[in-house]
Amino acid sequence: KNLEDPDPAFVLSRDVCQKIIAIHMRFSAGLPVFISGETGIGKTALLEYYAKVRQQLN
Repeated sequence: KNLEDPDPAFVLSRDVCQKIIAIHMRFSAGLPVFISGETGIGKTALLEYYAKVRQQLN
């Protein structure tokens, strides 16, 4: 299935891609996902991007 980039302004760096893969693996396995970090580093944006990608897959 071809996916569209749900947010072209969101920068998919190597680090972000690794985090998305880790989140996806835990989520798919039914394991809890814990996101932590300083204010303003993009935790919410990362999860919103992941949610948009998952919506396209369903």
